Amino acid sequence: METGQGRGDLRDVVLSWERLRLIYNGLMLAIGLPAGLALWRLLPRGMGLGRFCVLALAFGLGANFCYLLGPVSELYWLAAAGRGFGRAWRRALFCLGLLLSVAVVAGICAVAFTAHCAAMADIEAD
Repeated sequence: METGQGRGDLRDVVLSWERLRLIYNGLMLAIGLPAGLALWRLLPRGMGLGRFCVLALAFGLGANFCYLLGPVSELYWLAAAGRGFGRAWRRALFCLGLLLSVAVVAGICAVAFTAHCAAMADIEAD
């Protein structure tokens, strides 16, 4: 990547993934915020707003760390093959990662809801 074209390819890869990051973060916010608020209502009453915000921040940082797997894999491919994935492969990888992220959010919600239902059943049994 010592040539001018290599720098252009690197720039294109980074800018493309940064544009996709805006979409990813917007979608994760649109999905994660309602899910997080619903989960907050299911969690024990002892969880304050501060702790909830810390957990939400940790979730956001974790999601963005996982997001980095896409651009980093393309940058390694660029270094090894001398070219990026291209638009079609980049979007396919983005969509796959987004679906995985949504599945993680859905899984967390399902586990929390199941735990809440079990706790409610225990309370009603007493």
